[in-house]
Amino acid sequence: MITLVRALAAYLLLAIAIAGCGGGGGGGGSPTSDDTTPPPLSNDASLSNLSVSTGALVPGFDSSINNYSHETQQDSLTVTATASDSEATILVNGETVVSGSSSNLIALAAGDNDISIIVTAEDGVTQTPYSITVTRIDNDATLSSLEISPGSLDQAFFPNQLEYTAEVGYLDNSITVTAISTSALATIVVNGETVESGAATPSIDLIEGPNSIDVSVTAGNG
Repeated sequence: MITLVRALAAYLLLAIAIAGCGGGGGGGGSPTSDDTTPPPLSNDASLSNLSVSTGALVPGFDSSINNYSHETQQDSLTVTATASDSEATILVNGETVVSGSSSNLIALAAGDNDISIIVTAEDGVTQTPYSITVTRIDNDATLSSLEISPGSLDQAFFPNQLEYTAEVGYLDNSITVTAISTSALATIVVNGETVESGAATPSIDLIEGPNSIDVSVTAGNG
């Protein structure tokens, strides 16, 4: 009986030892971790290209240069900005523009017009500002209208016709001239005096017989 008990105890110890060993059991081997850390967001807020629809920028685009200038005779243009990082966002004058696509038409007033381009990186924090100063110039030195008061011109007005005649009554010893320039940038001079487009001149004295009145228009580009 004693021998049997010892044999049974030895068997049980062996079974326990076998169960505790084993490399394929749930408790064996080194535990593994699931690495789900996302990659960092890009902080690239630069442009790879910048252009306008009406010609070249000055200086030519360089990713290290933020401020540009441009001259045009047009009254509107579009801006195309391309981000270096496809995940960056672009604002042109406060409006979101798809990278590489043209902005909406931007109206240009006479003289200087400032256009702002803001690039925001994927991280939503890093920003780079760019700017274009567009100068609208003009070579139009024509009138769209020319009138006198009292009276009227003998010929119908046409912008390309430069000489006109008129007759006024004997009692009319002065007249005014009202000229309207085609371009808002042009300058009008009547008998040596600068006048505002669309505004009547001061009274011009007339003598009996022929009187010459000189009206000159200078384009916005001088």
